[in-house]
Amino acid sequence: LVMGSSLVSCRSFVLQDATDTLSSSAPLIGIEATVQLLCALLSRLSSDPNRQSSRLETGVALPLSAVVLQLITFLTDVDSETETTASAAAANTSNNIGSRNPNASQTSVEKEDMVKICTLVCAAIASCSSGADVTRNYERATILSCGLVDILSAMRSGHGAEAFGEKMLFRSSWGEHDAYLNAAALLLQIASERVSSDHSTNGVNTQFSEKERSMVLAARSGFTALITYFDWLESKLKEQVPSFADSFLLRVYTFDNNRAASPETTAFARLGSALESYDVDAAFILQQIASCRTGTYFLLNMGITTALVSAATKYAKEAYGPGGGLDEIVERETYGAREVQAPEFLRGHLLLLNTMLSLGVAELAPPARQKLLYDAAQIIQWYSATFDRLIRSFPKDMDLVTELFTCLHLIASSLSQRSSTGPTDTIATGLETMIDPHVLSRLERRAIDLAFHLAEYPFPGPLLPSIPTRLASMERAKLSQNTHVSISVSRGSSWWNLLSDVDTQASQSIHLPDPPTGLGSGSAWGSRFGINSSSSNGAWTAEKYDHAIAAAKCLEACLLYLEIRAEGSSTLPLDGLSLSKGICRCSDAARSISERLEYLGHSNAADVASRMSASLNAQSLPANHAEEAERCALQILGPGLGRNASNLLTLAYAQSKNLEREFVARHGTGTSLQIQSAVNEFTSCIMPALEHTQIESKGIGCDGTSANHEFNKTVARELRDELESLSRGLM
Repeated sequence: LVMGSSLVSCRSFVLQDATDTLSSSAPLIGIEATVQLLCALLSRLSSDPNRQSSRLETGVALPLSAVVLQLITFLTDVDSETETTASAAAANTSNNIGSRNPNASQTSVEKEDMVKICTLVCAAIASCSSGADVTRNYERATILSCGLVDILSAMRSGHGAEAFGEKMLFRSSWGEHDAYLNAAALLLQIASERVSSDHSTNGVNTQFSEKERSMVLAARSGFTALITYFDWLESKLKEQVPSFADSFLLRVYTFDNNRAASPETTAFARLGSALESYDVDAAFILQQIASCRTGTYFLLNMGITTALVSAATKYAKEAYGPGGGLDEIVERETYGAREVQAPEFLRGHLLLLNTMLSLGVAELAPPARQKLLYDAAQIIQWYSATFDRLIRSFPKDMDLVTELFTCLHLIASSLSQRSSTGPTDTIATGLETMIDPHVLSRLERRAIDLAFHLAEYPFPGPLLPSIPTRLASMERAKLSQNTHVSISVSRGSSWWNLLSDVDTQASQSIHLPDPPTGLGSGSAWGSRFGINSSSSNGAWTAEKYDHAIAAAKCLEACLLYLEIRAEGSSTLPLDGLSLSKGICRCSDAARSISERLEYLGHSNAADVASRMSASLNAQSLPANHAEEAERCALQILGPGLGRNASNLLTLAYAQSKNLEREFVARHGTGTSLQIQSAVNEFTSCIMPALEHTQIESKGIGCDGTSANHEFNKTVARELRDELESLSRGLM
């Protein structure tokens, strides 16, 4: 206890920072001595607690574990800074390489020492599985697990990571392998403890539950770091570890099963049960498992998707009554019309499900794939009432809405792959057999409404160029057909108006020029890049770029789903006017961003500073910092808007093919006039967009590779040919 307290008290003398360590003044103890001290402490902590000669006094192990964590943090920080410094020095002195001074002190941790420290930490964690004081042993194990996370992270970075990883994987003794396995098993045991999301208790119980929660979360972090590190090694060295049967994850699973009294009492089974009890963090450890090789197959056999369905069913019935909200008829409201508080656990459940769908579907046998897709569809169905409200409250919980559309897209695309090799079932039929048609139709109406709204407003309305004159005339004519209510064309009111006022506070924002949207303001700067010195929404900021990027990602996920649904299905109510406006807005913005990025690449800081001063009307960073922030944002946003323009174009082409099939099927019937009217309206809307954007000859800005550029031009030409062919067929 005295030694532990002394080390903590003297930390400022023992653990000097990396800058001091690398300077001419030597520290009290160097890197090598620190490693030796750390290994000595770990050896004591990993000794057999049942042997009297090696047993630590009660109360000593815990403070020593804290000191170990501090030493590991110190060493990994020094190693990280040394790697950075060495890389910079190598770049600056490539022509003046001399021999290393043999008397120079060690300035980084040797890779061999890293492996040794990692092994000793695992042994120290494993030793916590025995002893009378379980609570203190578990607390010690979780403290050490934090050090394990740091050391494993350091081992995956830098030069030669695979080489010393190979040593750890293949050349360690059986005792060392057992240390890794036993450490993982103990951390899994602690990690499987259920953590309630309810913090309404008071007094001592609240403090205890918070401490217990911290321990469980630390154990989960350490466990996932260990299994993902070994999975990374096994994937890098797949020739030596060819199958899942040889994997570290399966060894942990087998070890867990062998020591459990029944399959229901295994630690992995308890993690599944934690999902049903709304444990907020349980899904994240399972998501890390899903990201491992054959992780989806592993979790599917564990019944994780069944647990996710149970959680969704339970929540829906608690929130909306016995029917779970599946039979309610929801009115068509605009965005922001209703607030809903999403359950705290929902994001983790969706991320877990999407990880399983994105990484594991292709490797599954047909029965397992069908099980995964069916369970995923059931999860979407039971959360449908919540998703309906989340979409209407956009942009609140934007990330959840994005994950929803990502999940729908992954399910639909997997069904498409299955259908392409099977004799029956179209994509639409397959999905509608899994999700109630009423529920699916309701979600798809919301998806179409939101997609067209986001496509029309990639930026606030006042910053956007007007839509082509012919489209504006058609919009007014369409709205005027409704004689029962007075309707006017929107003047820019959009989801941007629903953002929190916090995002527009000048004192907390990085002010930037208004984004390039294609809108000219009359000046040389504005006419080319859409820079406006005034904005009805206030000065443009880096935070607003974050919102634009997030909305573009949400739109992309939504459009990818609608594309698959539109292929071979004419049931989607896709409006030609909305499609056309979205194509114009996204294409104009992407092309303008492409030009702006090209300009930033050739401009100098002084020129940019003088031009920026006209549009920055509040406190801001220096011009070069603001320029870098703008460039980074545009490099993400531009390609996203380019992909969205391309997806809208592809969606328009799919709809034209659907109209062609409908026209052929109804020709000569009593409904032929109806389809002829739909074809004429769709053609009259899409043609102005093709003429305005000139995608057939210019492509779409920020469309990445030359292959994408040519693809977009080809789709635009084929779309025009299809529309002209339809028009000729109507004559």
